[in-house]
Amino acid sequence: MKKNLLVIDDDIDGSTLIKNHYSKKAYKVDTAPTLEEGIAKINEQVPDILFLDHHLPDGLGWAMAAKMQRTFPKMRIVLLTAFDAPPYPVANNDSDFTRLEKPFSLEKLDSIFDE
Repeated sequence: MKKNLLVIDDDIDGSTLIKNHYSKKAYKVDTAPTLEEGIAKINEQVPDILFLDHHLPDGLGWAMAAKMQRTFPKMRIVLLTAFDAPPYPVANNDSDFTRLEKPFSLEKLDSIFDE
């Protein structure tokens, strides 16, 4: 079965890299530049994997990660940041989330599926 991915990130280059890379691997990939648009897309169709940026124009994506995980427990969340990962935990069980620091390589993207 084809997996659905959603990238919520205002970094167009990073979103495009993820979209192009996984589209070639037969994944269905959608993007959203804001939390509001991303949440609307999640409510339309819950992705199998969500790439969620931290600093977004309308808020901090990571602040929503724990709530999203509780609401959609089967959705895997990969946290993205262009800065050093914040030292605070995202949720009580922070190990539920994979953190990916930008810039990332295609090999690093692929390695998250091996975890």
